[in-house]
Amino acid sequence: MRSKQNIRNDVSKHLNMLPAHVYKQRSTKLANLFMQQDGWKQAKTIALTVSRFPEVETAPLIAAALAENKKVALPRINMKERTMSFFYITSTAELVKNKYGLFEPEPEKSCLARPDELDLIVVPGVAFTKTGKRLGLGGGFYDRFLPNCTGLTVALCFHEQLFSDLPTEPHDFLIDQIISDDRIDAS
Repeated sequence: MRSKQNIRNDVSKHLNMLPAHVYKQRSTKLANLFMQQDGWKQAKTIALTVSRFPEVETAPLIAAALAENKKVALPRINMKERTMSFFYITSTAELVKNKYGLFEPEPEKSCLARPDELDLIVVPGVAFTKTGKRLGLGGGFYDRFLPNCTGLTVALCFHEQLFSDLPTEPHDFLIDQIISDDRIDAS
């Protein structure tokens, strides 16, 4: 089996070659498909991230969740402790850019979301399998955070990110549902 780093490099190379209009079109298709799912419709509290190209764009999901009066929680990372906490936002104007270029809620202006309050957690990643295996960026933030959650975990990905199998370790957390731009799979 290929190494995690080789898979990360290959996926990144493929996705970075997507023309901007294709990336936008495919992200919109995924967002629309996701918002038709029961998990989205039933969730009152949704954990999302602020995506960066070439990740599936999450801005439309954040806007839609806020417009639907859902509680939206976004993460802040603590690199020193290798932890992540989610904070509620009411507007993207409440976000600040950290030193890694990620947009995060300001903790002084936001309320901490407990992991057990999150009905739906959208989990980013580099690669996935239809059975819920996930390869992240390598920091392990979600693998440490998700065991404390009781909500439905969903990953959105482009079909280039789907693999028949991925190298995993015992601490890797399986995702409940994988939605790509050409299929929906539940583990």
